[in-house]
Amino acid sequence: MDAGTKRQMPRSFLALVFCVLLSADCLAEPIANDQQYVGMKIGHYMDAFEKCNRIANERELPDEETQIALRRYPYPQVEIFLMARSIDLREQCEQPALGDLAYTILILEDAEISALTRESIEASKELIFNKNNWAFKKKYRELPADIRSTLEGLPYFQRPFDDVEIRKLLESPK
Repeated sequence: MDAGTKRQMPRSFLALVFCVLLSADCLAEPIANDQQYVGMKIGHYMDAFEKCNRIANERELPDEETQIALRRYPYPQVEIFLMARSIDLREQCEQPALGDLAYTILILEDAEISALTRESIEASKELIFNKNNWAFKKKYRELPADIRSTLEGLPYFQRPFDDVEIRKLLESPK
């Protein structure tokens, strides 16, 4: 499973958590303020996440010049670059909603909150603080500096992009 798929699948679970937090029909008792607050923050993050996915998915594939630049380097290194840079740009795009949700999670960790809210926070932490993202970032930092600086300097890699589609393009015979 690739980074793009891993990144999208857990978000549907986050949407379910959001539904449970905000839907009075899903709960036997009225929603507490902490549930509404966390649900609102999750909702803002989900909106930002969807917006950034749309930006990435609606972009055209890189132009010929960018493709030539990518093909100058060994494919395994380009693959790491594409996955890690995509993750990084999407996280940047998701700010401040991601930061706001992370802050909310941190301030509520030791607070007296309902069990449902605590469960939602724990589920959210596992999904938004993806350990695989850190692994990609670590591999990214291990790439030769000239690859990182050259490819990061290309205009195409300044906004979220679909790394999966670019990898498919590069894997196909030219």
